[in-house]
Amino acid sequence: MSDIMSFEQIVSLSLEELEQRKSIAEHQLHLTTQVQMRYPPGSQDHNMSQFLITSYQSFIDVLEQTIKNKKAEQSPIYAE
Repeated sequence: MSDIMSFEQIVSLSLEELEQRKSIAEHQLHLTTQVQMRYPPGSQDHNMSQFLITSYQSFIDVLEQTIKNKKAEQSPIYAE
């Protein structure tokens, strides 16, 4: 997850790729949360872990919204 992606790159991914990246980000979030618990609050390592946790959460939020939008685009619209 060291790659930096622009919003345009994210929205151009397929639904499968988005779901894969979300799964990876959720796993990384879990691991980082586990690591953070090893360090005392206020320490540099704890603060860096918190920064990563916040970044992963934001990335997951963007992926979830993009997945939701892609699914909405793919679902048929019926006129009543």
